Order: sequence, then structure tokens, then C-alpha cells
Amino acid sequence: MFGEKDKIFDDDIDEVTKMYLVKNNILFAECVNETIKPQSKLDLLAIREILKGMK
Repeated sequence: MFGEKDKIFDDDIDEVTKMYLVKNNILFAECVNETIKPQSKLDLLAIREILKGMK
């Protein structure tokens, strides 16, 4: 999901995965906007690099 977008909606990811990634400071959950985004630009780039390797 982060391959093309910088933010995703809260509904797009399952609760267990979301809680794990937020707890380990990989993702940040914005409760007001109900969106989830990586903690930093570096985390976003790392996620995209991993996704490229999986293709």
C-alpha cells in the first residue's frame, strides 16, 4: 500500500498488523484523520525498497 501512497486509511490494514507496526514505531496512526503513515521519510523509503525486492 505504501508503494504508491504516503498515507493510507485506517481501514486498509488489519488491526493486529497495525498495532504491531505502531507499537514498534514503524508506522504512526493519526486518530483525527483516521490515517496511517510511516514514522519518517526514511521508513517510507525502506518500505518501498523492501516492496521492490518482493516483486
